[in-house]
Amino acid sequence: MRTGALMACVMRSDASTQFDALTAAGATAGATVFVQSTASPGLRIIAAKVNNGVVTVDNAGAVSKVALSFPQSQVYVLSLALAGLQPHDDVTLTEDCGANNVLKTKLAGAGHGGADAVVAFDIFAS
Repeated sequence: MRTGALMACVMRSDASTQFDALTAAGATAGATVFVQSTASPGLRIIAAKVNNGVVTVDNAGAVSKVALSFPQSQVYVLSLALAGLQPHDDVTLTEDCGANNVLKTKLAGAGHGGADAVVAFDIFAS
């Protein structure tokens, strides 16, 4: 849970659509993100990984959040296991900053028994 003022937005959407989001790399580079869905407003993150490393999910508030860091220039694959997702629901990755920076919206695929429980976002840090 964050205390104090919101941080400035450090991520941006990729107009070229090669990646889902762009950011700067560096030892102190980082952002907090969450997902939202107009079709499933109760959507929650139940687990998260970045490049196969587990990251902590903050489920203390009304919205699940994940803090990310970008220490090196590379592609970071953010994989989110989601609860409350239905087939063909929209899933929007949003940076938790003063403007609630919308980065990318994807549609959940229909997998066996319902929607895929995992949605991945590619983030390029340069």
